[in-house]
Amino acid sequence: MKRKIFTLFFLISLSLLTFNAFSQCEPLTPEQCPDPENNGEVCPDSLEMAFVHQFYSQVATIKPPAIAYLPPDSTEITLHHVKLMGVGNLPGGLTWQSNAADSIFIAGEYYCVLMEGQPESAGIYPLRITIDVYAVVFPGFPPIKVATVTDSTSLAIEVVDDSGIKSDDPASLAVKQNIPNPFQSETRIGFFSDAAGPATFEVYSSQGQSIHVEKLDVHNGDNDLIYNGQLLSPGMYFYLIRSDGYQSSGIMIRAGY
Repeated sequence: MKRKIFTLFFLISLSLLTFNAFSQCEPLTPEQCPDPENNGEVCPDSLEMAFVHQFYSQVATIKPPAIAYLPPDSTEITLHHVKLMGVGNLPGGLTWQSNAADSIFIAGEYYCVLMEGQPESAGIYPLRITIDVYAVVFPGFPPIKVATVTDSTSLAIEVVDDSGIKSDDPASLAVKQNIPNPFQSETRIGFFSDAAGPATFEVYSSQGQSIHVEKLDVHNGDNDLIYNGQLLSPGMYFYLIRSDGYQSSGIMIRAGY
């Protein structure tokens, strides 16, 4: 009887461990991440922005293709599965885990990879995915490993340092999203202030470098300013308004030429 109880307890514990180990993320559905050409897919196209020392969580959905072409001569193989060996070049402070046992992704099925943590430094981090490729070489026989591939994907995580440019009291001072965004030369920035008086408008690069400082005279209620950013390089910038000890910020994007 004790052996049966122990066995039951062991099985329940094992099932809970399995659930916890492989339920951290949910892949997108075929409708949410379509693969019309049936050649494999990764979603989303771009990953959310991260901020230094702030918790970050992002899920990537991966569907391995049924047919793959191996370098260097693009040999066509029938893919059985891939084993995800690593997600390289993650920002320091982030780790990854998949929802598949041993990170084995069967060809044609949807899986997910969860990347979480608190980034330690600003920068742009293009991800490098390393996989072991298993193919059906001889029909009726188990798949065999045919290659290890490191793929520099189009996915990247951008980490920015927004230290000191967050809103202290949105009720006292609240910046609105600039319009248009992205912009080519000029963009309009609206903001609300509950008190009239002097203020400053500031622009920072994604690395936190000061780009522009301008004095303003704001009035109680809604305010607008036009910012000419045609000399900025294409990319992402923070804008910040300080007034009477309060501050509020937003993010704008200078479009490419």
